[in-house]
Amino acid sequence: MTSGDAGGRAFPRVSDRYRMVRELGHGGMATVYLAADVRYEREVAIKVLSPEISQGMAAERFLREVSVAAKLTHPHIVPLLDSGETDGVLWFAMPVLEGQSLRARLDREPQLPLAEAVRIAREVASALSYAHAHDVVHRDIKPENVLLSGGVATVADFGLAKGIAASGSDALTLTGMSVGTPYYMSPEQATGSEAVDGRSDIYSLGCMLYEMLTGEPPYVGKTAQAIIAKSLTDPIPSARRLRGAIPAAVDDVIAKALARNAVDRYATGDEFIEALTLAAGSDARLDRAPARGSRWTSRRVAAAVVGTLLVAAGAVALARRPATAVLAAAHRPRSIAVLPFVNASGDKAQEYFSSGMTDELIGALSKVKRLRVAARASSYALRDHASTPIYIGRKLNVEAVLEGTVDRSGDRVRVTAELVNAEDGYVVWNDTYERRVSDVFALQQQITTAIVEAVKLEVGDAAAVVQRPTEDLQAYEMYLKGRHAWDTRTAESLEEATSWFGKAVERDPRYARAWSGLADVYIVQALNLYAAPDVAMPKGKAAALRALALDSTLAEAHTSLGTVRFLYDRDYAGAQASYDRAIALDSTYPPAHYFYALYLATRDSARAEREALLAETLDPLSPPLAQGTGIVRVSDGNFAAAVAPLRAAVALAPKYYFAHAWLGLALARAGGGAEAVAEARRAVALNPANTLVLGFLGEVYALTGDRAAALTVVAKLDSLSATRTISNLHVARILDRLGDTERAFVFLDRAMAAHEGQLTQLNWPGTFTHARGDPRFQRLVKAVGLE
Repeated sequence: MTSGDAGGRAFPRVSDRYRMVRELGHGGMATVYLAADVRYEREVAIKVLSPEISQGMAAERFLREVSVAAKLTHPHIVPLLDSGETDGVLWFAMPVLEGQSLRARLDREPQLPLAEAVRIAREVASALSYAHAHDVVHRDIKPENVLLSGGVATVADFGLAKGIAASGSDALTLTGMSVGTPYYMSPEQATGSEAVDGRSDIYSLGCMLYEMLTGEPPYVGKTAQAIIAKSLTDPIPSARRLRGAIPAAVDDVIAKALARNAVDRYATGDEFIEALTLAAGSDARLDRAPARGSRWTSRRVAAAVVGTLLVAAGAVALARRPATAVLAAAHRPRSIAVLPFVNASGDKAQEYFSSGMTDELIGALSKVKRLRVAARASSYALRDHASTPIYIGRKLNVEAVLEGTVDRSGDRVRVTAELVNAEDGYVVWNDTYERRVSDVFALQQQITTAIVEAVKLEVGDAAAVVQRPTEDLQAYEMYLKGRHAWDTRTAESLEEATSWFGKAVERDPRYARAWSGLADVYIVQALNLYAAPDVAMPKGKAAALRALALDSTLAEAHTSLGTVRFLYDRDYAGAQASYDRAIALDSTYPPAHYFYALYLATRDSARAEREALLAETLDPLSPPLAQGTGIVRVSDGNFAAAVAPLRAAVALAPKYYFAHAWLGLALARAGGGAEAVAEARRAVALNPANTLVLGFLGEVYALTGDRAAALTVVAKLDSLSATRTISNLHVARILDRLGDTERAFVFLDRAMAAHEGQLTQLNWPGTFTHARGDPRFQRLVKAVGLE
């Protein structure tokens, strides 16, 4: 049956709910109409499949596949509103949005700017990653199916190709068509393989990115068969041959996406995003600032619409809804990640202030009852990742993401903040604040209270969570600069942090958090051998005690005190009490669990593993914490089992030298050879100035039988000890492994004199096999308190 318009044109009747207004466009498989949704008084776009396609299909199976796609909710996926079969004709409805297809954009400008092409590709990849996680494969990614509106890309027709394929081949045979488009079709899809999964969409996305950058698809030909034949046999073409300005790293990303074998491609859209972001560099990073109640997008959607309707692919609305509807549509978040606020001042010297705003909000929100906050290190690990809130939510296991900007100019500060639902990408709340810098603590309290109200916690939960840590604004700024320098953790930055924290407590001797920061720095300097333990550890202890005298509720200071008691004082009962108190005060503070795990390692290995795993769970993207389980297993003599978690730590942070060092040691003790040496060498290459990793390398050489190389490291460390701090315990272990017991005791005595924290490792399995039976060694074990 049909209906018509005033001009007498006949329209297919799909439902009494929809009144057809006009035809928007048509293709070989479908026609798109503008229609009025009578029930909700809105315009929709209805795509009606051609009679030839509809008649050749098993309608029930087609609609079942389309209904699966209808459950997808993502900022970069066209939502499916309705579908059905009427008089043998299949159709589905979508929202309408003014915009244009990527195909129309490429028709006007065949080669897009790198930043724009990368942005579109990442947004499409984000949609694919979400869909694939829900077991939905698109099967027909192409420029015609990507809508651009207000600088945002969304993918249309999820479920259509699968629905056609699932319904049977009759329709395709009748029309001479195949599911997919030859220019973008993966080899496995082109050959009719049943093993078509999300990696097929990655291939199509690679083809599309190639075309956005070069002006043509990677394989061209006069017929579909010719195109497919080239994709199956020709070498993967380089995009740089058509546009030399394309970065080689981006060309490599495209080549991997176009790999003929699916196993050689990126396994997920998120992997593609991360690789492309790294390859494209900072020019292709995403800006962030959507309006409240809209879906999060990589750029603020312009107020003006782009223009023409996307008709061939099926127009789509990037729905905007009020914040109250967002909260009604999903359960209220009880976990949140605070991403580093962006310094919007244009002055790099103000980075410390934006980082400080982030830290203060993390601290304040962490005190709110019934709200779990992702740990600082994990949030900061995503600082340079152009990832969507949905991806971040999955990565950090949180339900909401807070991000924003800080613009400081003179004595004024302007902060924009937004809270995004990490499940559907909608903005729950956003606001802008402007105050005098002197009102920064009140500003932090105002933002915290607004967030708590936005997620519908009790308003009282936000009360007094932002405490004024000092009355001296200059001391506060010095503290923030110290925290900012602390983040880098190099020898130089730690010295800078010491200076700033020291200046802060000079201006305000009652500034407890500055004293706690000073304790942290001294202890890390000692642990990394950037300072002599017998110098830095007492300073760290004094600073921690001063902090606790001023504020006994600081879990950070209790953790620092426990670490000094454990590794320097060898006051194990005191260390236990400090760690217990830290965890009682703040069970979500990851370093407390990490250092407690190291303390327990030779006392209760099972409990130590649980604490190490808890620390990693609380802060999953922290490189130091990621190696905790591996270190505990090494300390317990479970060397082979230590390899897997240490490999994971290296994969998480490939540039974190200690993870490579520990992996090398675990491999060597497990009987590995070349790989163990390669990991230890990598650690030294990443931080050649660190004498501790050099000690790891020497020990790995000794364990793998390279006596000459091990002795070379011993000689170098011995020489460096005149001016630098070294691990005498490492040297002793190397010499003992080589059978030089007497020299080993010389360095063990030096370790005792220097109060080295590594002496708590004296009884670790697999070490000191020659010296262990010597009475001198037993006296050392007793002196260290490890009986």
